[in-house]
Amino acid sequence: MTHVDALSRSPIDIFCISFDNTLPRLKSAQDNDNEVKAIKELLRISAYEDYCDRNGILYKFVEGKELVIVPDSMQTEIIRNAHEKGHTGVKYTEKHLQDYYYIPKLRQKVENIISNCVHFILINQKRGKKEGLLHPLQKEDTPLHTYHIDHL
Repeated sequence: MTHVDALSRSPIDIFCISFDNTLPRLKSAQDNDNEVKAIKELLRISAYEDYCDRNGILYKFVEGKELVIVPDSMQTEIIRNAHEKGHTGVKYTEKHLQDYYYIPKLRQKVENIISNCVHFILINQKRGKKEGLLHPLQKEDTPLHTYHIDHL
């Protein structure tokens, strides 16, 4: 039973996100992203919406949480890493990403990445009785030799 393996996992440890490796890469990705650079320039002049710049990394305040802005170039990698830590579904992966990162249109991006996950595709295969094979009848040259009836 492939779905039972979730019972043996620790739900707390699945999403312990380590910022030690990601933050320096996020900072360099933010430095190369035009939108993030524009927001950082606006922040140097005055406060701008719910954004703040700390140690060169751009954050956004959402519902009382300070979330790291993830540039387009790293969004797929961040979502894939979060999903692969526990091969969780869309809602669970999205919920835990929202605790740390700000990614616009997160739900769509998570759904897209999970729908292309090989592990998920193999687990979610159709189960039960397989479709039957067709057995074509040989046609004769004699007219009205064979009658075909559709039965519903």
